[in-house]
Amino acid sequence: MGGHGLYASIGEYMKFIRMWLNDGAGLGGRVLKKETVEAAVRNGLQAHQAVTMLPGVHSDPVERCRVLPRPEEILVLHLHGHDEDAPTGRPAGALGWAGLANTYYWIDRKNGFGGYWATQILPFGDPTSFGAYMDFETAAYAAGEARAAA
Repeated sequence: MGGHGLYASIGEYMKFIRMWLNDGAGLGGRVLKKETVEAAVRNGLQAHQAVTMLPGVHSDPVERCRVLPRPEEILVLHLHGHDEDAPTGRPAGALGWAGLANTYYWIDRKNGFGGYWATQILPFGDPTSFGAYMDFETAAYAAGEARAAA
């Protein structure tokens, strides 16, 4: 079905994230050319274009939701990013996406790591699940800062 994007296990999502962090190289070898990765992560919007929130067809499982509370969003070929640092610690230029059942992942090529939050909870943007995801991402960046300081 169109619109599903990725459909995979948690382990497969982690391989996907690792491939983007490694400029297209996966565990079994090269998956994408480095040039393809560079083109794929480039902002696809022009200066006059903007990202807007769209309502779902059925309002009960899908609520209007912004994954990060920053309006300066960019779109690349298949991911979503921001031009400013996020409150979680995610830097400008990092990439990510979200799925209907409150699944979220991010890819931080600058710092060399990413993460995946997987639930099966509706509606999309559920405050408890989304808040826990934000706490998870914030904790990941705090741990990275603590490790760098040690």
